[in-house]
Amino acid sequence: MCSSDLLAAHGFDEVLGDEVLHRRFPQAVKGGMGYHDPETMLLARETIERLEALKAKDGRPFLVVVASLDSHEPGLPPADCNLPSVPWAPADAGGRRALAGYHCTDKALATLGDFLLAPGRRDRVLWGITGDHAPFRTPSNESVFKGLETGWAFDRLPLLIHDPTHDLPHKVPVLSGSLDVAPTLLHLAGVTD
Repeated sequence: MCSSDLLAAHGFDEVLGDEVLHRRFPQAVKGGMGYHDPETMLLARETIERLEALKAKDGRPFLVVVASLDSHEPGLPPADCNLPSVPWAPADAGGRRALAGYHCTDKALATLGDFLLAPGRRDRVLWGITGDHAPFRTPSNESVFKGLETGWAFDRLPLLIHDPTHDLPHKVPVLSGSLDVAPTLLHLAGVTD
């Protein structure tokens, strides 16, 4: 089953994958895992704007799920993604490339975050950012995680939530997992069934 079929089988009405990204960005270079994060985040923004217009007409709620790929092997960042000069960066090419992938994914997510937090939208849009897994230690990124056996890099996934309708704590001191993400977001959105 391809990913589009899998997502449709799980209730997604529309899946915008490689074909749509290729039509929208015909000059974009596809990486080892798919299209790069800057194009993906721009398509997400355009999709949100389209769905907001539909919601303004008939009130329908919507959910957009975006997958970031540039921090995953074997894809990693596009050729124009550069690691900023930092004294603690690994010296080896694999580690520098992995770290550049993390950096450029952060930059692409920040552009989507700025869009979501724009005046007029920040007061009406609930969103969350998380990961589908913690980083995997691989031969090419080994130097990035050297000396880390446990701790933030391997034990925890972040869950950042922006909710304009609830007063949420800045940090919740409980252990949770990826199974908690959907129920948490659905609860905040007011879905009870």
